Amino acid sequence: MLVLAKSETAYTRYAKVMLAISLTAPICLGLSSIPAISQSKVFLGWFCMGRLMASPVVIVAMGMSRLFARFDRSKRLTLYALPIETMSWC
Repeated sequence: MLVLAKSETAYTRYAKVMLAISLTAPICLGLSSIPAISQSKVFLGWFCMGRLMASPVVIVAMGMSRLFARFDRSKRLTLYALPIETMSWC
C-alpha cells in the first residue's frame, strides 16, 4: 500500500480491486443463506464461508487503505468499500 500510494493510477486501480473484493461479501452472504450451497460440500459453499470468515481481516486492510489514500478518487472508492464490507460482516 505504501508503494502504491505514491502513484495515483496505481492506487486508484488498487482501490477498485478493494471495492470489487468488498462487493463479494454481500454476494457470499446471500449465497450462504441458501441451504443447498451452505450445507453441501460444493466449492462455492466452502469459498463463501471462507470469504465471510476473512471479513475482519479485509475490514482492517480496507481501513488501512483508506488511511493511506492520498488522492480524491481513491479516497472515495475506499470510502465506498469500507461500509459495504462492514455492513456485510455485521
